[in-house]
Amino acid sequence: MKIFAIGIMAGDNPPDGWEVALRKIAGTENVRVLKPHKGMDEKVLQIYSEFKPDLIFMQIQSEGIISAELCAFMDKSFIINWTGDVRNGVPRWMKEIAPVIDLTTFVNKDDVAEMQAAGFKSDFLEIGFDPTIYTPEGTRGTYPEIIFCANNYPNHFPLSNMRRDMVLFLKKEYGNRFQVYGNGWQGEGIQTRWLTQRQEAEAYRSCKIAINLSHYDNYTSDRILRIMGAGAFCLSHKYKYLTEDYERGLLCWSDFDELKNMIDKIFEFLPVDDIAKSGCNFVHKNHTFDKMIENIILLYEKYK
Repeated sequence: MKIFAIGIMAGDNPPDGWEVALRKIAGTENVRVLKPHKGMDEKVLQIYSEFKPDLIFMQIQSEGIISAELCAFMDKSFIINWTGDVRNGVPRWMKEIAPVIDLTTFVNKDDVAEMQAAGFKSDFLEIGFDPTIYTPEGTRGTYPEIIFCANNYPNHFPLSNMRRDMVLFLKKEYGNRFQVYGNGWQGEGIQTRWLTQRQEAEAYRSCKIAINLSHYDNYTSDRILRIMGAGAFCLSHKYKYLTEDYERGLLCWSDFDELKNMIDKIFEFLPVDDIAKSGCNFVHKNHTFDKMIENIILLYEKYK
């Protein structure tokens, strides 16, 4: 099967782990990739006409990248549009393009239900992680016992302020034993830095507890996969589908008092190493980029 991938995880040099997995599973000769950019219809049409793909997988995050007219023209290929992002409702442009593609997919189940209710073919497609970077084997560094790797966007998303308040709460309670890494925290009076993927993996391997809190409460963030994949113990905010997404490998909290209580208990007697090992094995078996590519192919076979 020939696959034409258009998305932000494709077209880098060196290639992203997602593209490496795509080429490994489909075969390099059966893959073409293109990084999204404004007004790309002409280039997409050229590759489509020359390559004649069976499947076009689009990871398009915003309007104005590819036209509905071109998607309608490429009717010899099966087209899947996917976003690993979450918005306050399905973006208008995704609904406009849905009638001329074959399947619209999301990393959360609420948007799937919204699209299905509107009469469009839609399904769930979870993101994966790069197991060559987020692995327990590798370098360790000097990092605090408790870490949170995320950016700060106050007043921007439903749980953005909760994320900010959690960081300030943990800093007050644990001082230098806690550190956040990411952009946008200087405005909160916190000195920190942004980590590359390899630095993030090193931080997870080095800490005692890694926190997860996403901007929304209805989807699986790949932060969880990266934490668990690197072998860290994950304390995740309890979101809507958490219990059905992961049966093992982490503990969850609902409010800051519960979070503090769990952290304190973890340092006293909870078997975090066993839980972290179980979670690590689980995500490496079920949630890598290889598995995501396999799931894309399964969706193609299900709906074509």
